[in-house]
Amino acid sequence: MEHRLRNWIELNRPDIQDAAVCALKLHEKPDNVLTHLLLITLTPSFKPREKSVDPRRAFTIQLLQPALISKQVPRDRGNVEGIAALMTKSNEWRKKGYVGLVIMMIMVTEPLTMAHISPFGLQDVKDVPYDPEWKANLTRKTSALPEWILPMSCDADEAL
Repeated sequence: MEHRLRNWIELNRPDIQDAAVCALKLHEKPDNVLTHLLLITLTPSFKPREKSVDPRRAFTIQLLQPALISKQVPRDRGNVEGIAALMTKSNEWRKKGYVGLVIMMIMVTEPLTMAHISPFGLQDVKDVPYDPEWKANLTRKTSALPEWILPMSCDADEAL
């Protein structure tokens, strides 16, 4: 499962990163990079011993929304220190004129829970065209069931 999740993230990274920029509304509010992350919750679209699985579509997106970092990341010591280090680095980038580090939290919830916190540096939002259909487009490109798109919850949108 871990190997397939890592492959899915790496193969879809450019699309996920573009969606994160749009989801966090960084074109309008670059400071959101310091307070929000893109939360992606996945379920496997394969059986445990299944061999021939398209690695780009190995998972189905269940939830795709912006979230407050302070409410989403578990508060254990390792995570607190890790996020603090990312925020320090992000602030260093911002002093140099960059947007900062954008954080994505990618979780699988079945059959067991695992999560990856995946940051990436963003120099300028102009490098990423704004896509008002970011959610539908990311789901279509990466999900095993691309025609199924979950609505974004009102709470997530209000958080921005």
